[in-house]
Amino acid sequence: MLLVTGGIWLCVQRIRQRTLLKKLPVPLNLAGLQPAVRDQILQLDAEVRASPRSVDKIGILGITYHANQSFDQAPICYQLAIGLSPNDYRWPYYLAIIKEELGQEDQAIKLLNHVTQLNPGYAHAWARLGNLLRRSHRLDEAKTAFSLARNLEPLHPYACLGMARIAAYRGDWVTVATTLEPMLQAHPLFAPALRLLSQAYIQMGRKPPFGEADSVKVPIEDVIDEPLLDALYERSALALIRGNPDRGKALLPKRCSRCHTITRIQQAHKSASQWLHTIGRMQGQAGREWLSDSDAADILSYLANRLHG
Repeated sequence: MLLVTGGIWLCVQRIRQRTLLKKLPVPLNLAGLQPAVRDQILQLDAEVRASPRSVDKIGILGITYHANQSFDQAPICYQLAIGLSPNDYRWPYYLAIIKEELGQEDQAIKLLNHVTQLNPGYAHAWARLGNLLRRSHRLDEAKTAFSLARNLEPLHPYACLGMARIAAYRGDWVTVATTLEPMLQAHPLFAPALRLLSQAYIQMGRKPPFGEADSVKVPIEDVIDEPLLDALYERSALALIRGNPDRGKALLPKRCSRCHTITRIQQAHKSASQWLHTIGRMQGQAGREWLSDSDAADILSYLANRLHG
């Protein structure tokens, strides 16, 4: 009986593995990626196929696809990870980010609601949910989500900004100021909040923090560490740090002086991962037409290697 039961169990496991393998995304359209990134994806894909029920391996493959804008393959990996580990909040959170980027905001809201049920202590999920609800004009729900994020992290930059934006929509400029001022003491380089605070000061007849002509010079800066987004950045093409540092040094003053001085970069002391986060944020705001993946990799290579030079 034990042998029969064991044989049946092995058959079931093999069937499940074959079914899962059929669902894995095929690594297509990799020609446009850097060779190192392409090799990384192929290696991860091989590891997953060798161990198809490893949630972390499938999740890392999904993150790698996600970080390189492969929005066809990444959701498949996340869905498989959700099926294998339904109580893990990471995979629906990443999937929600993709849905948001694809403009499928209703699906993203549904996923984020699920994430907050799985891990109600993850402030970033409440802040992201609040922002989506705000954009959908569900302001009361958005305010509740932002409040829950601030209960966990009172100076959460995006939760404070979201609350201030709702107040601005309602013409309550005093609340805008009282919400943003303490947060900006902790995060003085958070450009969107600085701009909104200036608008509030103007509406209240006060002198704004900076003139309108200087608004483009407000620096873009990392304002928060979010573990899941950090993992996403670290799996991106930039994380490989295999660019051309000499070319990166030459590109730095051309590409990175749009919003702040080069002196500030030269004086900054950051780890490779922190530079990765900064460049990824700048690329996200300026666009890949201004800072291509290749340019960003070269600049990162220069900044990261400079630490050891």
